Amino acid sequence: MLENLQFAYDHNSALRKKGGENIWIPWDAPFMQGHKTRLMATWKRRYSTVPIVKWRQKANLIGTETNWLRAAAAHDDLNRQMDYLDDAITEALSEFDGWVQQQIDRARGK
Repeated sequence: MLENLQFAYDHNSALRKKGGENIWIPWDAPFMQGHKTRLMATWKRRYSTVPIVKWRQKANLIGTETNWLRAAAAHDDLNRQMDYLDDAITEALSEFDGWVQQQIDRARGK
């Protein structure tokens, strides 16, 4: 699941950079399988697991840093690492919420 989440986020980010529209198409749609296979051939995931333990260790080290400039740089680095997964999860939840709303609307005959 984590791999699929990162793949979709990276793919959508690349589309946004190219100025394309985000149109949600499920990756398991039959005509998307070949496209996904081609994209995955060159794509590399950032995380194979959620690195909570490593992030906690980095946060603890920031708390012990005596040089405020190094502490600020380490804090920014940690935030960037965490922001990637935060953004990927938030985007996936938003897409899921839209899908749920679409199903509710369909069931209500809208």
